[in-house]
Amino acid sequence: MSLNDTINDNALWANLDQRQKELEQIFHQAVKVRKLSAFGPMAALLRNIHWTSAFLGLTGLADISAMGAAYVIQLQESRYRWSVELSAVLKSLLKRNREFLDARPGEPSPGVFINSQKAVLQGLNLNRPVHTGDLTEIFKRRQINRNLASSCRQLTVGQDKTFTHAISLPSFARRRHKSDRYLSMVYIDLEDQTLSLEELTSTLDEAYGKSEILLHGPLGIPWKNYQTYKAKKPYYFLLDTIQESQRWLQARDIKGKTVKVLKSPDIDPANEPRIIIREVSSPGSIKPTAVPQKIGELQPAAGKAAGGRKRKIKNRELQIKFPVGAKLILIVSTIIILAMSTLAYLSIYFFKGEIKNQVEDTNIALSQTVAKQAEKEIEQFFNLSNLIFQVGSAAGGAAALIDDFFYNYKSLVYVGVPGSDFEFANRDWFRDNRISNEKAVLGNIMAARAADLEKARNGETVVVNVSPFIPNLKAPVLALAAPFLLGSQQKALVILADIGGSLAESVSSRKGKTTTVIINSSGEILAHPDFNKVFNGENLRESPVFQEMYSKGLTEGQIRFQEDTLNGPVKAIGSFKLIPVGNLGVVTTVLEKDAFSVVMSIQILNWSLLGAVLSLAVLAVYFFSQSISKPLKELTLATRMIKAQNYAAISIEPKTKDEVG
Repeated sequence: MSLNDTINDNALWANLDQRQKELEQIFHQAVKVRKLSAFGPMAALLRNIHWTSAFLGLTGLADISAMGAAYVIQLQESRYRWSVELSAVLKSLLKRNREFLDARPGEPSPGVFINSQKAVLQGLNLNRPVHTGDLTEIFKRRQINRNLASSCRQLTVGQDKTFTHAISLPSFARRRHKSDRYLSMVYIDLEDQTLSLEELTSTLDEAYGKSEILLHGPLGIPWKNYQTYKAKKPYYFLLDTIQESQRWLQARDIKGKTVKVLKSPDIDPANEPRIIIREVSSPGSIKPTAVPQKIGELQPAAGKAAGGRKRKIKNRELQIKFPVGAKLILIVSTIIILAMSTLAYLSIYFFKGEIKNQVEDTNIALSQTVAKQAEKEIEQFFNLSNLIFQVGSAAGGAAALIDDFFYNYKSLVYVGVPGSDFEFANRDWFRDNRISNEKAVLGNIMAARAADLEKARNGETVVVNVSPFIPNLKAPVLALAAPFLLGSQQKALVILADIGGSLAESVSSRKGKTTTVIINSSGEILAHPDFNKVFNGENLRESPVFQEMYSKGLTEGQIRFQEDTLNGPVKAIGSFKLIPVGNLGVVTTVLEKDAFSVVMSIQILNWSLLGAVLSLAVLAVYFFSQSISKPLKELTLATRMIKAQNYAAISIEPKTKDEVG
């Protein structure tokens, strides 16, 4: 490998960019032919991206790339058939990969301090964070184990008390170790390797497939070493090999060093150090030699102890089963619980009813507002289409005037009558979304939505979602089709509109805990606060709100329903409003637990207040009851002594100065 082929940051980023382009090309071809087998070559490219991003310290990208490769392999099984949902996962993965590339820092990172021993982990400070948790959850639901697919973890190596390397391994790595192999920790400097990046990643991926690499990732080294190896890129591997680690590295022409042999087949378990715990007696412990006499035998008088101090009279001496204090606590507690519970229930009942009315009013108001905005936007799109036809006809189809028109109205992507000379495309929009083959994309859309175009030719106005057919989207795209008389022929006028700054923004800007969506009569989601639901082509045909809205013919209404989610069934409150243009519907929903969260908070506060008041009441009654029960016990004991004619033992003095004495 020449000096120019050194594995440094620039080479790694260049490799990521090249592999990403190859992945996007394969994805577009596979979507075009609509065959899952066409995704097959993506697995090897994703594994290459996994190792390259791991070398850069991008563990998040390494994880989703490895899991994506496993997902591609999973799709090659015969039990899977082509669907938009399956391809949408890969589309989201490619989009997230592109976000990592766009977040590349301008200059190399100086390293990150990660513990109190001043260990430094070389890594990247991206220009902006890129989240991968949603993709990880999607793959997890597909039964793809992150630990088995990736095993890329950042690791620091310090020193323990015996000045040897102290290494703590994850449990899943320890379970995969085979007892007849060497478990070793090794590290390499990427910039010292003679193998090319392609050869190194291929060699490592083959070893990982044979379970010879259990763990790998960027290596944190002490600060002093970091100063001397500042230009290096240390990387570690947890090897589980039949050979010794150094021989294993030499056999594959990898330059590296062994940090520590953690387990070896030559180690005798009987010679491992043991800790013996012995039980000893506690010095100074004394066992009792005699049992004290009963209290009655030691007390010469009713109220006096042997030392002259007042003795506490116990309930069992007087055979009292239900003390006065306990009765008072029970009565007062019952009164407080009944009173506060009744008050809390009535207040919550009426307050919850008021909240419900407010939520329903807010929902229907939001639905009506969004419906008016949507109707206005759709009418504006059709007006703009008439205007561009006039501009195109007057200018003889001059490209400059058409481009100026689209520059002023950036939300329009395409306006035209398919199969005629009147077709105008916003070239700047396609260029901004990194789409070079705009004609192929438009052709795919027209072919996939041929049935909807036929409806438009027959006199209907149709609005559908075409986002799943366009790659690299930043915002949802809708297709509007309406009947159009071209000469004497009945055609369909088609408008493709980017709604990121209009309809999508109107549903995304709704404040609070409500969710507002726009759907068509087929249940397709046209606008949603979560763009991924539009990009994936999700459908609400089975939703109770959809059934209520389109089966009963109501223009607006309210409904309470229950829907199934990943966390189980949940109750929700929904409202809807129909839009005459295109027979669209605006649905606003809010989960009951969110709508009534204030009520739940008040309930928790009420119960907390009840507990606090009850605790204070119990303490107050307890101490008050002592002032009653103690004199009563003395009186009871005195009456028994009078009955036994033991007058000399009676010693009662009035203290409370009330009826009790």
